[in-house]
Amino acid sequence: MENFGIIIKRNREEKGWTQKELAQKLHVSDKAISRYETGKGYPDITMLPAIARILELNYNELLDGNEYIIKRKKKRLFILKIIILSLVFICLLFVISNMATPHDRKYTIKEQLIQADELSINYLSLKFYSSLGELLPAIEQGASGLSIICTS
Repeated sequence: MENFGIIIKRNREEKGWTQKELAQKLHVSDKAISRYETGKGYPDITMLPAIARILELNYNELLDGNEYIIKRKKKRLFILKIIILSLVFICLLFVISNMATPHDRKYTIKEQLIQADELSINYLSLKFYSSLGELLPAIEQGASGLSIICTS
């Protein structure tokens, strides 16, 4: 099995092209072609179909020539799978959280605190009125000259 760089160089030379001519066809610099051929650099994986087409190579033959590109492709697929699974997980969490909480949430935290204050005020008023309710029957029965003065 030949190295990726050797495959590119051999096919370029068979066509009688210089590195600069191949670079122009691929829309890259001639230094990039030099790096590809020497193994000091690799093309982006999206360029492989263009390289295979221009050099009239089988795409699989080109990929088989370099384990680095194969590993890179597998890594990208793995990362893509992780991203997709993460998005699915986040969506599931969102759905579950919406199912667990009531859908008729009308009040903000501030409004809920105001409601709690109103409840405590109503409770205190109720206690006051209940104690007043105990006094009123005693007053009605004429208990020892007790008088209540109300001012507004």
